[in-house]
Amino acid sequence: MGQLRVFIARKGDAVNGTSTLLVDNKTAYAIGAGVDHVSGGDDFTYFHVTYNALIAHAIESGIRRIYYGRGMYELKVRRGCRLVDSWVYMRASGFRQLIAAFWFPLASYWNRR
Repeated sequence: MGQLRVFIARKGDAVNGTSTLLVDNKTAYAIGAGVDHVSGGDDFTYFHVTYNALIAHAIESGIRRIYYGRGMYELKVRRGCRLVDSWVYMRASGFRQLIAAFWFPLASYWNRR
């Protein structure tokens, strides 16, 4: 059974960044992040709340792998991530099956580029 962990960045009394991590055993999935860049300015809130805090928590709690998703490749690789293939399975019928038959190969092609 998984657990949701929420990380919060504050500037003064105001929350200016959050990220969420879904943890299942020794694997974690970064599933969302948001930062108020207006209140944060040019500080590193985004990197702290999406990478530094999550990686520090993983080390402290024994998590062995964090999946961040497939977007922003160069940024993630510069931060020490390694790109791995991920798989999505969907059981659909009718019209949804037709859409999935078109969409998933297209998305896979795009992600591999």
